Amino acid sequence: MWVFDVNTLTWQWISGSDKIGATGVYGEQGTHDEANVPGARKGAVGWFDAAANEIWLFGGSTTSGSITLYYNDLWNFKVDDGQWAWISGSDTADQHGVYGTKGSPVSTNVPGARHYAAGWFDSTAKHLWLFGGTGYSSSLGPGACACLN
Repeated sequence: MWVFDVNTLTWQWISGSDKIGATGVYGEQGTHDEANVPGARKGAVGWFDAAANEIWLFGGSTTSGSITLYYNDLWNFKVDDGQWAWISGSDTADQHGVYGTKGSPVSTNVPGARHYAAGWFDSTAKHLWLFGGTGYSSSLGPGACACLN
């Protein structure tokens, strides 16, 4: 994690590894800690909650040799204290989604692992919206469908 100060035109390294392909440190789910950090990834979705001064990060992928690994983990970064927490999803790659009943929010529902999805933040309702991406549906693996909902 880096931050650029537009006043001084300088970069500052805030969090994460300086190594290519670094693995994540998940810690205890739901607990912010300075040791926690998402692993290296591309194509993740990010949201910013200005009122809470928090950044949210979902999914993405990384390459291990010739294999692409997809993630469905949701992270929260508290800008004020500089700490990450793993909030939802799995701490292992290539997980299928659990869709449940359409329109019914349940704690066991989770999107499948994916990268290059679209996301937007509803600051009034405090909802993170996620659409599409390439990865895992409830039963099919990557490449089985071009776009996920």
